[in-house]
Amino acid sequence: MCNLRVCAMSFHHIYNKNKKRAITEWAKRLELVGIYKFGKPGRVVVEGSAPDVTQYHRAIKQLKWQKAVVQCVVPVEKLHWDTFQQVETEEEVKELLHEQQLQEVHRELISPW
Repeated sequence: MCNLRVCAMSFHHIYNKNKKRAITEWAKRLELVGIYKFGKPGRVVVEGSAPDVTQYHRAIKQLKWQKAVVQCVVPVEKLHWDTFQQVETEEEVKELLHEQQLQEVHRELISPW
């Protein structure tokens, strides 16, 4: 059984420099990979070991947010990215998730919250 997870999170917005730093530094510290989009709406999709993904989304949610939702946490067989990379648009988020055969994660990410 594989112990990898992907977690998709949505935020009303991500503009604060300290929150931006926390998002990227905690992912690096926990050796997570994936994609993120700052701005409005904010999006974070991380992959890694189940315990590290859980620790990450709990830590990020503890920051003060107008709105922050863990849209889904699902098991995966393999990691889909090698790095934690920033994207600029919602279209890029969609394209990258679909390229990696993570359409269901994208559907959850954009579902009403």
